[in-house]
Amino acid sequence: QVHYVDLPTAVDLIHKSLARGQAVVWSSNENHALVIYGGDYDAAGRPLDYWIKDSFAPYTYRAPAEKIHAELTDVTVAVTPTEEALN
Repeated sequence: QVHYVDLPTAVDLIHKSLARGQAVVWSSNENHALVIYGGDYDAAGRPLDYWIKDSFAPYTYRAPAEKIHAELTDVTVAVTPTEEALN
């Protein structure tokens, strides 16, 4: 599913998807998509960094969560059948 939602909801979708072991596709206004495949979180569960796979060099890297949050416009996540039935 593709979600065009407010930032707190997008961050929550990213967090829940990564917790299930599923990557997230993120895109920005520059028509560029990246895959978020992991993250580092503080003790309160707030994201610090995301692990990124990109089609541009350097291909895989860590990006500060604040930078990603400032640029993202949408996220695409996989949903379980139960979640899909709720929508």
